[in-house]
Amino acid sequence: MSRTIGPAIAGVLVAAVGAWLVFILNALSYIGILAVLVRWRRERRKSSLPAERFVSAIRVGLRFVTHTRALQIVLIRGSAFFVFASAAWSLFPLIVRRELGMGPEIYGLLLTCIGIGAVGGALLLPRARARFSRDALVAGASALYAVAALMLGHVQNLPLLAVAMLATGVAWISILSALQVAAQMTLPAWVRARGLAAFVMVFMGGMALGSILWGQVAARVGIPATLTIAALGMAGAIGLTWRFKLGRHEVLDFTPSSHWPAPVLAESPEPDSGPVMVTIEYRVQPDKRAEFVAAMQSVREMRRRNGAYFWELFHDSADPSRFNECFMDESWVEHLRQHERVSVADREIQQRAKAFMVEGTATKSSHWLADRQPVAKA
Repeated sequence: MSRTIGPAIAGVLVAAVGAWLVFILNALSYIGILAVLVRWRRERRKSSLPAERFVSAIRVGLRFVTHTRALQIVLIRGSAFFVFASAAWSLFPLIVRRELGMGPEIYGLLLTCIGIGAVGGALLLPRARARFSRDALVAGASALYAVAALMLGHVQNLPLLAVAMLATGVAWISILSALQVAAQMTLPAWVRARGLAAFVMVFMGGMALGSILWGQVAARVGIPATLTIAALGMAGAIGLTWRFKLGRHEVLDFTPSSHWPAPVLAESPEPDSGPVMVTIEYRVQPDKRAEFVAAMQSVREMRRRNGAYFWELFHDSADPSRFNECFMDESWVEHLRQHERVSVADREIQQRAKAFMVEGTATKSSHWLADRQPVAKA
């Protein structure tokens, strides 16, 4: 609703008073946001472990992104859309001023049409989600956005442009909602903020870099041709990214499972001691070795996205049915965080691999702490 009302008010104020008042009112509106944040008493996650350190938390977040295929697909589909979608947003003011020869009141009116389209699209989304997959929804909305961009570049009739802006709003909210929901469904609570930050970075980065690109193109070939190129590029991106499936309604169970046994300790390690190497021994059915190794690749991704910086699977040269999984964490406290992060979905991944073990056998795990030569005192 703010996208509907705000631009209309801003257009009238810019035309009547000037842009300065709009920016002042916009700045004052943040007082309400700050008041809400100050009063917010969000529930904090209970943990016996100390808070993550800033740099280490960023590294772990990046590992999660680089080892979570479903989130990478969201980022790829988002990049393919936002880079081309930025052409309409960045050139829109110039279209109103140069191509249409209009002022801020028409600019505000057309932005209001985008807002109305977004509100209408939001109301239609539940019904659309019930009928179409996310992939079809994003592809259809991208095609609609491309058609609207073509109209924006070549149509100068105000009512038709208003229709194009309504379509832009519908397409924009449909794609943004589908991608954000898909991103959130790939993220457990402990890394949700970092994962969504990666999505926002792709969103804002795509819009920023795209705006630079399309501004340079428009300076050389003109605004209508630039929007045509962007629209064709968006249509091509639909085909190029179609194989990256967002899925339909998959919901992973990120409830903490706490199924890992506590490490056996002869002495209490310092939280920052490490790195820590964990080895897990498996006895695999001889005729199921290939299936076991294939299943362990999912285990590898699970370990890496939960924080491990190294993973490898070895087999005994004297007994090829005996395997050792090895992974490493940065410190003892980071390994304990993995115990907290492991979820029901992770347990299912491990169980699929364990299904190929020799019947009646169990895994055997060992924890190894790095020893460093003590620093001599002066």
